[in-house]
Amino acid sequence: MTNNGQSLSFRVSSGLKNIIGRDLISDKFIAIYELVKNSYDAGAHKVILSFENIKNDKASVSIIDDGVGMSYDDIINKWLFVAYSEKKTRNQTSDFREKIKRNVAGAKGVGRFSCDRLGSFLTIITKTENEETNNCLEINWDNFEYDDEKEFIDIPVKYYLDSENKFFAKSGTILKITNLRENWNRTTLVRLKKSLMKLISPEVENQNDPFTIEFVVPEMQEEDNKIANSQGKKLGWEREIVNGPVNNDVFEKLNIKTTSIFVSISEDGKTISTELREAINQCSSENSARAEILLTNAKSHWEGHRTYTHVFLHHDTIDSIDDLFREAISALHQEDFTETSYLCKNLLNRFERLLQDETPCLKSIF
Repeated sequence: MTNNGQSLSFRVSSGLKNIIGRDLISDKFIAIYELVKNSYDAGAHKVILSFENIKNDKASVSIIDDGVGMSYDDIINKWLFVAYSEKKTRNQTSDFREKIKRNVAGAKGVGRFSCDRLGSFLTIITKTENEETNNCLEINWDNFEYDDEKEFIDIPVKYYLDSENKFFAKSGTILKITNLRENWNRTTLVRLKKSLMKLISPEVENQNDPFTIEFVVPEMQEEDNKIANSQGKKLGWEREIVNGPVNNDVFEKLNIKTTSIFVSISEDGKTISTELREAINQCSSENSARAEILLTNAKSHWEGHRTYTHVFLHHDTIDSIDDLFREAISALHQEDFTETSYLCKNLLNRFERLLQDETPCLKSIF
């Protein structure tokens, strides 16, 4: 005996929360990376990562952005709709495309559960540009863990309106996470800051669509000041500072390992002018260690060709170049970057004239 059958449907256990949350997100660094990426996808131009009371049991992590924010309908139909993502092409409305004119970074619809990886209690405060009040949501992730036989949709979360506090100039979202599952210290904060560099363009700031990330950690400010004001700062000390903006220094790191030489050849092909600019660039960045290496190398190259240059240069010319090198290095030791740059430019001008006057004979100096 057969019948026409019946339609069945899946039930979803509250245990799903861990599968797409803490079990999926392998560590706290990836969790924050996912949440910052969500801010980027929400059209934010600035994200603030605020760590408070990290040395006691009242520690909290807040991700604050100035993106488009969420309305009540957005919270119900998008944020609380598990695995739904408006960032998927098929789900994008014309309104979404108008507000978010970027290539989005993620579209799985589960990145929001990174909050659970960081702490057991989440408070969301969010507002769209057209609203006067803040939409607030409170989620206790532990409530999903008491009974796996309970269905996901039967675990309540608290929603309320806040009209008293003004958190946003126009729109934005705050994710405040408390009851943290792991501790944060200077080492892990520095590591986190470095891991977020990949979200920042290494190029000059895009004025049309900027995106910045800033750390605010009051308990690390005193140590930051000590590092910044230290007399014996090591190369790359900026990377050990916790507070402040996240900078992608990939170009700077390349410059440290690269000497830039610019060569131009005159129309008649007889004159080669060579300009070594990197020492001046490093002085502009007040990078005394790298500038000294470049100057010392240039001086060594010059001295290595002294015997050769005696054939066609006057002793006075050679002595004046020697003096300029000594004065430049001395000024650099005193961290007088303006004077050092001035003397380096004099050296470059001197070699420029020599190359023009003496044909290509000096082209091998640098």
